[in-house]
Amino acid sequence: MSREEIRSGLSGLIADGRVLALRRSPDRYLAKASFDRLAEAAREAIRQYTSQAAGAIGAPRGTLLARLLPKADPRWAEVIEGALVARGTYIVVGEEARLPGREDLAGADRDLSEKIAHAFARRGLDPPSIGDVAAEVGHKQKVVEGLAGYLAAGSSRETRSTASSRACGPRARNPSTSGSSRRCSV
Repeated sequence: MSREEIRSGLSGLIADGRVLALRRSPDRYLAKASFDRLAEAAREAIRQYTSQAAGAIGAPRGTLLARLLPKADPRWAEVIEGALVARGTYIVVGEEARLPGREDLAGADRDLSEKIAHAFARRGLDPPSIGDVAAEVGHKQKVVEGLAGYLAAGSSRETRSTASSRACGPRARNPSTSGSSRRCSV
């Protein structure tokens, strides 16, 4: 059979949603029922991994793909992974596959990060040093420094937007509301 004959023969099944034409892989198709089974197997494998590995919030992508598609060509496995991610089965954070809603820190780090954020928030415009925060939360300075950096990077867009609005007032949202030619930047 030629490619055109295969495409023609599958067109009705694709239109009905019973067969998926996978993106970035011409002439690669997967039955929806098989894809649904893979999606459930992926969710279950991630749940299993996180329940067995202390503090884990996801599973290594390589491990997950090896479990789901043990004999698949790596390029084909990545195409299927892309389809699973696009469907929302799981998210990819670096080299880790996580269930949706688990893109944040693990439990112990989450608790410590909340203490760190609270220590900085309490001091407002006179922020404490990393050493002071480490002493306050009773943790190593390097760990506090890493989590503080993580928190700062994660909220940088929100912080810039909020700071701009506060510093510039209504002009941050609508510059035409003020007759002043003063530039506003944060």
